Formats: sequence, structure tokens, C-alpha cells
Amino acid sequence: MWTHIAVSYDLATAKFYINGVLTATVTGTASVVASPGKLALGKKVVTDVTTDTTLPSFAIDELRIWNTILDATAIQSRMSATLTTNVAGLFHLFSFGPDSGACSPLTMETFGSTYMDIGPTELQALYNLYWSTGGLDWYSQTSWLNGKPCSGSTPLWYGVDCDSNGRIITLNLAYNNLVGSLPPSMFAPFSKLSILMLDHNSLSGSIPIDIGYLTSAVTILMQSNSLTNIPTTIGKLSVLSKLYLQDNKIAGTIPDIFSAMTSLTYLYAQNNILTGSIPASISASTSIKYLDLSYNQLSGSLSYALVNSKISYVCRTEIQLSILI
Repeated sequence: MWTHIAVSYDLATAKFYINGVLTATVTGTASVVASPGKLALGKKVVTDVTTDTTLPSFAIDELRIWNTILDATAIQSRMSATLTTNVAGLFHLFSFGPDSGACSPLTMETFGSTYMDIGPTELQALYNLYWSTGGLDWYSQTSWLNGKPCSGSTPLWYGVDCDSNGRIITLNLAYNNLVGSLPPSMFAPFSKLSILMLDHNSLSGSIPIDIGYLTSAVTILMQSNSLTNIPTTIGKLSVLSKLYLQDNKIAGTIPDIFSAMTSLTYLYAQNNILTGSIPASISASTSIKYLDLSYNQLSGSLSYALVNSKISYVCRTEIQLSILI
């Protein structure tokens, strides 16, 4: 049996709800800590790195953090609903299992420590991806959800490669009938991921902002989907060489995020719904060699240094561009 637990706090009163019913009220003031720390669910944090030794006997399906106060009516209307980060006031959403309720128990083995860092592990993130994108209907799904993705560096799941420590370094699910939106906390666990290939599927909605955690990524291919945004956090990926976003439904302006992307060589974003001017950080780039922003509604200029000897290919078809000398 699942139980929904909610707590609201307005810096004066804490209210506790069980299955949407107010069961306790506690008054008192306390400061909200803004600095990072450890959060334990169901047990006491003794120090920043240890907790008590008693592990709770329960499972967690989902954790939601709101930046607004919810009353009983709001809690009752949301507690059984499947939400996304687009819901007003929903600050963070952490899903630990599929909507079927078959989620992993909270144990030291699951989270790899005596405390729990909020956020999915690589294994949990792959589970979430599978259920969010219609994994049962993928063209290839060999061994998915069966044990672990790899045994050391030996891959076991289709499309996954790992290093000698079992950390995922390649995720290739291109041309595999992924349908739906990417989970909100999709990328944060994959700090060792070098190659991400999700191209030529039917992915829709936003690219999660935690893509900025892919700090080892060299190649990101997400072309030929129906994705709608370019997260500013992509600008944190300093070793990224290839970024393919063409043939999507990305609208709005291109964010000016490319200054720190000093390894970026290929930037393809043609055939979207991009508007406005070309960011200065693209024009000033000394690393981009292949650039295609055609078939959008862009205007502006590219520096002569970028277009002349420092770039091998630039497509200006259907773009109102000038070259600054």
C-alpha cells in the first residue's frame, strides 16, 4: 500500500498531511539552509557524511519539491497525478520508479552509501528513460531492465557501453522508436558519458536542463526529433565537440552560451524555428569548423575570422547573414 506524505512550511508553521489530510501542525521558526548538504529520507543525518545505522523498510516512488505553499485541496488534486516540471510551483521532481509503482527500495545497495543524494543513479535514470519513452515499443531493447547495464566494461543492455568501473560512457539509442519526453532528471548521473546518441526518434518537449552535468560528453546527437529548446546549461560542456540539434522544433532565439565551449567543432541546428540574431559567442568562436543554421528565421553577422580560414563549412542558405571583415 502506497502512502502520500506532504509537509508544508512557511517559516512559521509546519503542516503535515497524510494522503491529503492534515494530521499535525507545528509552530516555530527555523532557517532554511541554502548551501548543499545531505538529505536522508526516513532517518536522521548524524553528520554531513553519515547517518544512523537503521535503514527504513519502505520504498519511494517519487519526491516532489515545491517553491509554493500547498493547502489540502492542492495536495489532494496533485498527489495521484503524474506531473512534469512544467507545473507551476514545482521546483524539483525526482522519480525513483515507473508509474506502475514497481520501484526500488531505499537501501544502501540502491544508493551506494549510508546516505542518499537526491537525484537518480545511472541505473534509475535509464529506468526512467525506458518508461518515459515507450520502452516496450522500442525497436531494440535487449536485456533492458534485466540486472545492470554492464558487467564491468562488458555491455549487457542494448545501446550501452561502460568503462572498467561499470560507469556508462556511451548511450546509443538512435533510430530506436523512442516516443515521448525525456525525464526531467535525465542526465545528472552520467558524469562519465562521452557519447550520447538519441537522434532519429520521436522525442518531444524540452531537453532537460541537467544536460549540463554531461561534463565528459564529446558527442551529443539529438537531431531528427521534435525537441523544443536549447538549454543554456549546454554551455557548460567544455569538451563537447559535436552538437547536432537539426530537424527538431526548437523555437526562439539561440542562447549566447558558446564562449566556454572551446572544443566545439560541429554545430548543426538547421531546420528548426529559431529566430533573432546569431549569438556573439558563435561569431567569436575559434573552434567551430562546421556550422549549419540554415532554414530558420535568423539574421545577423558572422565574423570574417570565423568564416575565412578557421571554418571549413558554413551554410547560409535561407539565413539573412553578412560577413564582418
